[in-house]
Amino acid sequence: MALLPVICLTFLSATALAQDCPPNIDFETGTFDGWTCYTGHVAYVNGQNVISITPSGPVYDRHTMYTANTGTIQTDPYGGFSVNCPNGSNHSIRLGNDQGGGGGRISAVERLAVRVGPKQQLVGVDLPMAVENSLTS
Repeated sequence: MALLPVICLTFLSATALAQDCPPNIDFETGTFDGWTCYTGHVAYVNGQNVISITPSGPVYDRHTMYTANTGTIQTDPYGGFSVNCPNGSNHSIRLGNDQGGGGGRISAVERLAVRVGPKQQLVGVDLPMAVENSLTS
């Protein structure tokens, strides 16, 4: 009978430390709710890249939401990988577009207030990336 209080205290302690992930951290609402979207540009000034970004809200063709299981398999035209995350998520995002012209455009998203405590399990981010270097000196 002395084991019962120890087991209950351990269970209550673990429950008190557990934290839920912030809503839509995985884009599973199919929206950018809770995320800050940015647009900007990079300029080559005096031998240095100068980065300028501002909050913008989702911008068409620069912050794109993909939905899995729509019946159409979409792949990245340059890397050939699926635009949908292979981990089973329903939604994935694409930042930027394939419009060239050396414009040095930036598209970004940011999520604040993500807390990972010492008792939480692994947090994973699946990030296939295609990067364009369109600046010239």
